[in-house]
Amino acid sequence: MKTTALRTFVALAAASFLSQPAMAQAGFTTLYNFTNGFPTGLTLADGGIYGSYAGGEPGGSGCGNIFFLQAPGAGGGAWTETVLYTFADTNGACYPLFAPLAGPGGVLYGVAQLGGANQSGALYELMPPASPAGAWTESILYSFYYGENPASQLVPGPDGSFYEVSGGGVIQLLPPTISGGSWTGVWLGISDWPISITPGPHGSLYATSIEGTFSVKGSIVRLIPPASPGGDWTQIVIHSLADKGQGGFPNSLAVASDGTLYGTTYGTSIPDGYAAATVFKLTPPASPGGRWTYTMLENFGAAHLLQPPLILRDGKLFSAIVGSQDAVIALTPPSASGSAWTLNYLHTFTGEPSGYFSIGPQVMDGDGTIYGATQAQGESPTGTVYRIVP
Repeated sequence: MKTTALRTFVALAAASFLSQPAMAQAGFTTLYNFTNGFPTGLTLADGGIYGSYAGGEPGGSGCGNIFFLQAPGAGGGAWTETVLYTFADTNGACYPLFAPLAGPGGVLYGVAQLGGANQSGALYELMPPASPAGAWTESILYSFYYGENPASQLVPGPDGSFYEVSGGGVIQLLPPTISGGSWTGVWLGISDWPISITPGPHGSLYATSIEGTFSVKGSIVRLIPPASPGGDWTQIVIHSLADKGQGGFPNSLAVASDGTLYGTTYGTSIPDGYAAATVFKLTPPASPGGRWTYTMLENFGAAHLLQPPLILRDGKLFSAIVGSQDAVIALTPPSASGSAWTLNYLHTFTGEPSGYFSIGPQVMDGDGTIYGATQAQGESPTGTVYRIVP
């Protein structure tokens, strides 16, 4: 794919959710029930929903699929699924854990946890067919090396690049500078089990890392780009979760326009005080180099897990929680200084027909409507795609 088209893609991807037509109705709605698997990620684009399901292990029943859910027309009706591409275990991509991003001309970009030239994951491109009845074409743009398997949704970067979290840290995937050239990977920092990356101001990135000790259960790190091309990125730990009251293992961040960070911690089944699922706020220092201020917003305890990402919209926070209670939640900031945030359960999953628990990243469109996926447990798990109007 040409570099100019990739540069155009960055702007399109950043505004993809905001450019979609409204597809909302009041309350909770199950849009689609799957019979052959459960979705592992969703992307809103082209008037519908792109998604992925991981499929079987290499050499087994398959390496996963990319699908598209088409919204019904103005006259109503049901959503329809089209399987766009099925990955095969032939040195191509395998096991897509996140939905692809939609680029110009209908091209899709994504990462798979396995496959590629080194069987350690790949950045792939799916080119749509020239005619409606034709087949999609897969190209491997970059193959990860052993131990570097990708582990997050792609984040668009400058000049057609992508940022990605992998087993080796945070990597920037750069498109070729000449026609016919190869993609390259540049490591930016963090070797201690990063989980997520979030764009920050002035080209910086914020990352969460779950590496720790008995007293420190993960950190929030800022990566600052070099002053000149080709230089080293600067890595600054802005906060470590060293207090039992702060939970542990951060997994998602959202950045407010004033520089405030909001985040979540995983939570586990170990009730040691470090493993609680929490929502927190980090207020930037008044002067450069100062200390960030930590504030706990909500503590769900160790019997829950908060699913990334944490969505920030009009000052409110949205997420999904899994555990003793499976639900989509919203946190509303206080109207008065010193008051507590208000927790609301937008929908609680209880099984059929709305699903069993939310899985994979939720997404929000320009109208504030939430789209997500559920998984039903069992030997042959299936799932749904749902919609919530908060």
